[in-house]
Order: sequence, then structure tokens, then C-alpha cells
Amino acid sequence: MSVPTYYEEDKEARQMAATLFEKLDTDKSGYLSTRELEKARTQLLSKIDASGDAFWDSVDNMGTFADANQDGEVELSEWHDFISSLYQIMGRRKFMGVLQRWVGKSSTSFNPPSSKKAQRLRAELDWRNQRL
Repeated sequence: MSVPTYYEEDKEARQMAATLFEKLDTDKSGYLSTRELEKARTQLLSKIDASGDAFWDSVDNMGTFADANQDGEVELSEWHDFISSLYQIMGRRKFMGVLQRWVGKSSTSFNPPSSKKAQRLRAELDWRNQRL
């Protein structure tokens, strides 16, 4: 069996991303609200150790990138488009590791990263934003 190169061909990654979408959609509205998307961003930042401006730009601007039609709600198809970009940036192996951790911890009882880790992540994002 060959390893998928593209997200669109990767059934396992697409299924995990759909499962994550369902978990993040805490009000079961069928889309991710701004609040739910911010929670997703916080969770993702607590799971990764990534480098590269393209990755950080995608995560830092998750709401803008994920909400392609800019209606304030991220539908499943928009979510898959956004996740596909992370897949391409990170590569399958790293992406799947992050997604597995993200799906495993995504729930209504999510605990944000420790204050020390959150401060480090905020400082990293602030530094990157200043460079732009």
C-alpha cells in the first residue's frame, strides 16, 4: 500500500479531520463558530512544535484561512480545505502525529496549555506578527 501524498487522497487523515471537526463543534450546529475556532487554535498550538513561516501564518490566521467565504462560520468543506494546507506544509507523518494528539485531546473538558507554555506560544506569535 502506498502512502498518500495529498490530503485529498488520504482517507485516514480526512476521517480524522472530520472527527475533529465534530468534536470541535461543541454546539452541534454543523459549523465552527469564532469561539470554537479559537479553541481549536489554542489546542493546535499546545500540540505542536513546528517551524516555518507558512505554518505559523496558517495557524496565526486560522479564522481567516479556514473561513474561506468569510461568513463567520467554518463549514466542514472549508475545514477540509484549511486542514489540507496544514497537511501540505507539515508533511503526512508530522501532520498525522499532530492530528492524532489533537483528536485525542479535543473535548469539552479541554485544559489549555500550562501558563508557561501558553506564554511561550504567545511570545512566539507576537514575535512573528511583529516581523510581518
